Amino acid sequence: MIKILLKNFEKIPEIKEKIIETIPVLSSDIYEFSPLILNNNYILLSYIENNKEIEHIKKIYTQKNEKSFIISIVKNNEIIPEILDYIDDYILLDNSMFFKILKKKLSTIIQLDKRYEIDEELANNIQKIISNEIAPYSSKLDISSEYIESGLVGGDIYDFISMSNNHYGIFIADASGHGPSSALIAAMVKITFKSFGIDVSNPAWVIESINKIVYPTISLSGKFVSAFYAIFGNDKIEYSNAGHINPIFYRTVEDKFLELPQTNTLIIGISRNFRYENKSIDIIKGDIILFYTDGLIEAKNSQNQLFGKERIKNIIKENSKKSVEEIKKIIYDELIKFTENNLQDDITFIVVKVK
Repeated sequence: MIKILLKNFEKIPEIKEKIIETIPVLSSDIYEFSPLILNNNYILLSYIENNKEIEHIKKIYTQKNEKSFIISIVKNNEIIPEILDYIDDYILLDNSMFFKILKKKLSTIIQLDKRYEIDEELANNIQKIISNEIAPYSSKLDISSEYIESGLVGGDIYDFISMSNNHYGIFIADASGHGPSSALIAAMVKITFKSFGIDVSNPAWVIESINKIVYPTISLSGKFVSAFYAIFGNDKIEYSNAGHINPIFYRTVEDKFLELPQTNTLIIGISRNFRYENKSIDIIKGDIILFYTDGLIEAKNSQNQLFGKERIKNIIKENSKKSVEEIKKIIYDELIKFTENNLQDDITFIVVKVK
């Protein structure tokens, strides 16, 4: 259920009292403002009359998720230009229809939220199915994966294939946006990968096949999918990239990070007949490869700073002698500490170490 938060209404207690009387009729919970519950689904009603309050609203707006709303209560029009880009709606306090307008706005948002909850439950069930993957055993690789839900249904996809020729495939992808449509597109991509990826040692061909199958649906939806597929052979990785972030590759024995050669990358859903290409890079014992979706490096803290790639590189370098499970846990713990568990996007990452 969506929460309603009240902020700065101690300055206008008579208005606060009437709002509290009105809200129970709308079947929603009401709370005093607290930063601790801003990562949940909420409507923030904030009375604003000075610059300090304006700056606070700006900060909240940059951190809120897309299912939350900020409605500003103001006495006059003068303050509106300063806050318009940092709120979702406003109501003039001196409007004779103030309480009727407020009740209508809140009622509309709450009803939309209830409909969204039904769609989100379906999308969550889909997401759990497509993201619940355990890596099959590999005699050549140690693998540990992590999927972190943000509270918004995302489009993260990952999968593993153990092939009969002793090759091993790792697939990671990300459908744009959030919600049921992204989850459904992610499910389509994963099902298609499972159909075309078995025992095929040509990453580009697999991505081309996925693109051709899902292109009609994706192109109509206005969304897109980035994907990276790598196949580990005896002494190299062969891979193809469809607009995804390249993995981080650390060569432990040389204490350096290697850059993967670029392919002719293009996100899935743009051109049905695009021809993807393969590239390769040699691997040796001790190499660590981190596959991830952009939510990992784009996660932000309360100061709006990014978690970033360099932070991850430092973690890998400092802990390269540890197991993949330990490295994964350290990345996870540092991420949660950095963001104070306030994530704006789903995150997937896979730690691989060559045996």
